[in-house]
Amino acid sequence: PLHSLAAADRELSPYLLIDNEWKKLTEIQELLECFQKATLEMSIENFPTLGQSVPVYNYLIDIIEDFIEKVDLKSQNIINTANIIDPRHKMQYYKDNEFEEEYIDAYKNQITNL
Repeated sequence: PLHSLAAADRELSPYLLIDNEWKKLTEIQELLECFQKATLEMSIENFPTLGQSVPVYNYLIDIIEDFIEKVDLKSQNIINTANIIDPRHKMQYYKDNEFEEEYIDAYKNQITNL
C-alpha cells in the first residue's frame, strides 16, 4: 500500500524504497519487536521487581549484541572486499600484517563467492 501510494504520486516517488532498504527496515522491525515483547512482559506485572528485570535486560542485551555483530560483519566484509580488490594491497596486506591463515582463507573465499 505505501509503495503504491508513493509510486502513484510524483512528489512522493523520490521516496520509494528499494528492496535492500525494505530488507533493512524488516531487520530493524525484528529488533524493535524484541523491545515490544520485553515491554509487554514487564507490563504484565503490577510491580515488576529487579529480579524480574534482570532476565529481560540480559535478553535485550543479547539481542542488541547479535544485531550489532551482524551489522559489523557486513561492514567488515565490504572493507575486506575493497582491500583485496585494491591492486596496491590485494592479499599481501593480510600476510604482511600477520593475519592468521584461516582468516586469509576466509577472505579469499569471500571474494571467490561474490
